[in-house]
Amino acid sequence: MKLKVSPAFSGVLKAAFSASTFGPLGNGERFVYVKALLTECFVYAASLQEGVLVKFDASEFVEIEAEGEAFFPKRLADFLVSFGKELPEDAVISSEDSRETRGEIPVEVDVEKIVVYLNGAATLCLNQPTLNADALRRPTACDGEYCEIDGGDLTPALERAVKYASDPAIEKTPALTGVLFKASGSELRVVACDTKRLFTTTWDFETPVPETFERVVFSKTLAKILRLLRGDVVEIAAGPDSMFFRSGVVEARVQTIDGRYPNLLPILEKKGERDATLDVEETLAASRRVDVVNESKQTGELRYAFRTGEVVVSSPSTSYGEAEIGTTCRYSKPPTTVRFTNAYILDYLSSCVDEYVRVYFNENTPITFEDSLGTTIIMPLA
Repeated sequence: MKLKVSPAFSGVLKAAFSASTFGPLGNGERFVYVKALLTECFVYAASLQEGVLVKFDASEFVEIEAEGEAFFPKRLADFLVSFGKELPEDAVISSEDSRETRGEIPVEVDVEKIVVYLNGAATLCLNQPTLNADALRRPTACDGEYCEIDGGDLTPALERAVKYASDPAIEKTPALTGVLFKASGSELRVVACDTKRLFTTTWDFETPVPETFERVVFSKTLAKILRLLRGDVVEIAAGPDSMFFRSGVVEARVQTIDGRYPNLLPILEKKGERDATLDVEETLAASRRVDVVNESKQTGELRYAFRTGEVVVSSPSTSYGEAEIGTTCRYSKPPTTVRFTNAYILDYLSSCVDEYVRVYFNENTPITFEDSLGTTIIMPLA
């Protein structure tokens, strides 16, 4: 195999290694699999323990001078990335067989190498290990139909969802450690929750899905895939035990979690009778300033006292002192105070992309937030 590569190819390798843990040699070295055929070049990355396989179409970033296949090690990617945009225009990567003499005995052996030529000279020469690519040759595309979603809407919503899934170290129900994808008719619903928070959102498809499906993807695996899905449109599909994602030059296959996801619809239907509209920027700024007196940034407390036309953010008295800041909001119901764990409410407000957010609540009941990303429920402190 012989490839003339552009600086953008270095970026493809960097992205591929962000998804790859494939390293069967046991020495910590990781690899991606590169295959060049006529006018097409693909880079395959895998995290077999997580059931992830990703294919990158690198055809537009290389000129194929000779077909072939090879395993590229992480150190090769690091070498190319170090040049940035200064990588020479005639940079060539070649997989070659060489003849060597080992030790004092003049016995010739075949050793396959990966050689990088810069400005016509062999600059880097790496030994090419003998590895089995069978696990990386599984299809990354679904045989069924894909459904399209606006990438600008999907990515930030899923980034919130992965943070709300339960911690596998303490969760006994495997499905709750993942994010639920449920498609029926022309609607896709995504759900994620832990013991204190729940997030859900929906999208409408232009074309109804041929079959209803429910699949759960492990949250950490989904987070890894999201870093790669940066196209304007993201396509998704479901297989018997996998979810498939496609966007731009990336195709990904992700193994799903066995087990049914609990029915959380009753929780979503219990919306509080009192409602307020918060200015996200002002409320977040007030919350962060008040939070400086909390002793813990994970288990501290923030209080929100709703009064006509305002919300007062305060903290309980701590060894550092106490704080109270008022800010405007649209509220006209009886005075009510709700208390949150600081990490949860700050994380939510920080993830909001809207100028205003609607809040529904009663005293000591789950608090519902509605914004353009979806519906978020946070349990208040008792």
